[in-house]
Amino acid sequence: MHRLIFNAPAGLQVDHRDGNGLNNIRSNLRLATRLENGKNRRMQSNNACGLKGVCQRKDNDKWVATIRVEGRNLHLGTFSTADEAHAAYCAASASYHGEFGRTA
Repeated sequence: MHRLIFNAPAGLQVDHRDGNGLNNIRSNLRLATRLENGKNRRMQSNNACGLKGVCQRKDNDKWVATIRVEGRNLHLGTFSTADEAHAAYCAASASYHGEFGRTA
């Protein structure tokens, strides 16, 4: 339905800004390449800490921030707290993913 509403050309996808695939209001839709559309994925359901891009190392109880850019995982650093790691992820998401970045 969203492709019909937006009259999307072949080769481009229609992305929902708010991530709700049922919200087909024209202002919520935007054209995106497959790569851009993948940048705004939601946090995985098996994420134990509840912060996107953050995981805890078991060997030293430090928090690690990573982001996926052009098919590769980039290590953003190791931090003392989960909030520090998430702040690094949010900054990297704004830098690498721009308007398509999702931090939650």
